[in-house]
Amino acid sequence: MTGYWELGFGYWHGNAGDTGNRSLESVDFRPVLRWQYHDPSIDVPAFYVEFGTGPALVSATEIENRRLSTAFQFGSHIGVGMCFGPHGRFEVAYRLMHYSNADIKRPNDGMTFNVLEVAGRF
Repeated sequence: MTGYWELGFGYWHGNAGDTGNRSLESVDFRPVLRWQYHDPSIDVPAFYVEFGTGPALVSATEIENRRLSTAFQFGSHIGVGMCFGPHGRFEVAYRLMHYSNADIKRPNDGMTFNVLEVAGRF
């Protein structure tokens, strides 16, 4: 079990046509817990499962027909992935992400979406 801190920036684009806000930006900060299986004695990909949750801010409280009600949100994700390459420098992952204000104010439509991530450490 390991952990890390994640600072994320996002741009959400919708297809609202003439109704509702068509895009917004987000910034979020969250601790992430990761369970990873890796045998350091052999150089093979390492698979992992992770979970993270923390505060987020969005630039608008509506996108398409969804109303978030507050700029303050909580961003959470659960993901699976694989590290590979020299010292596990590269990753490919799938995340299910959710943003919600935890009913601080209603309506709280929230947003859930899928993310495919490709990353590399320098």
